[in-house]
Amino acid sequence: MVFGIGETRNTALALVEKYQDEGIADRVFDLAWTQSQVLLRQINATEANAQLYCHIAGSVIYGNASLRADSSVITENHRGQSGLWGYAISGDLPIVLLRIADQANIELVRQLVQAHVYWRLKGLAVDLVIWNEDHAGYRQILHDQIMD
Repeated sequence: MVFGIGETRNTALALVEKYQDEGIADRVFDLAWTQSQVLLRQINATEANAQLYCHIAGSVIYGNASLRADSSVITENHRGQSGLWGYAISGDLPIVLLRIADQANIELVRQLVQAHVYWRLKGLAVDLVIWNEDHAGYRQILHDQIMD
């Protein structure tokens, strides 16, 4: 099933007529597949990565309650959107938060940064926040790995 949209009914009907031609429709699907493969190579991602990033994006767009903080944590927040500004977060975009405390999970950082790039290239703008909970002291090994 293919969906399309146009500014007017006539524009939409013209699209229907255009893509009823199997040759044109096949060419569009081939070009879309090629563009998808180029994008994945550009960000060094696999098709499995793209599927995961789309799954996560669905939770961002449609608000997955199981990924939100407990309601008690949310009600303890007494700051508004302006409370984010000091952290260079506008609050205008959805926020994807990754909390990390252990170097063993550094791959999650790489994968979520890659997801962020993928989403941007697909037109989904989010603020990615990586919250480093490592309390290792003077040597900030996890911080350095995150920054890398």
